[in-house]
Amino acid sequence: MRRRRVYIRDSWLYRLSSVLIVVLLILGLGPNNAVDVLAQTEQVAPDQPEHGPVDHIVISPDTATITTGQSQSYAAAAFDTEGNSWDVTADTVFSIDPDAGGSWSGDTYTSESAGTWTVTGNYDSHTDDSILTVEMELQPTTPAPSPETTAVVAYPDQDVELVSPSGKVTLRIPKGAVSTPVEVELAEHAPWGSTGMRIVSLFELNAKLPESGEKVSEFNEGLEISIKHDPDELAGLNIDSLRLYYLNEKSR
Repeated sequence: MRRRRVYIRDSWLYRLSSVLIVVLLILGLGPNNAVDVLAQTEQVAPDQPEHGPVDHIVISPDTATITTGQSQSYAAAAFDTEGNSWDVTADTVFSIDPDAGGSWSGDTYTSESAGTWTVTGNYDSHTDDSILTVEMELQPTTPAPSPETTAVVAYPDQDVELVSPSGKVTLRIPKGAVSTPVEVELAEHAPWGSTGMRIVSLFELNAKLPESGEKVSEFNEGLEISIKHDPDELAGLNIDSLRLYYLNEKSR
């Protein structure tokens, strides 16, 4: 009885297959297409991967140079021990030295602070580094407006305070800082043009002997400079990344 049941089931499957092929032929698929359709109903094992486990990764570019405020994109590739490679950019976490500031959007970094920084890519616990140089662009794109100035004469036996026209910058010259009377001028510039970074205050300090006009660049005591801003001027800025840049006559 068991053999008879198997024989009947096999016959039934044969008839069903014959009917299916006939139906496909009627639909105009043809005998070859009918066989292809039947073959597609079978479960096919997935292809084996074309690479082995990750041995190391490489991020690119290896070095790059941009100016402050510009962006740089990165790519990452994984390699196995046989040298096979594949793209893993979408699954790689990129980062940069914390002091560089800026922000990431996927694999694209937008710079903030000037300097030479290390960019790191991390994929499946494998890392690789790249060097990014961020340069500060100080060339104005429009003519600079004339600065507003204030001046005072500092005497050896007096404490002198000089306040900028806007009241934002205060210069304190302590007693004993000069040996003879010195005229000190504080020029306050309005930030202009596109520098690739956000400048909140820009001022210039000049000192000279009143009679001869000879420049004075050294003082007996340290001068104290205070800068104050209201919250609106600092809105949207990372306070920890604020920098004070000093330009002298040689590096200007």
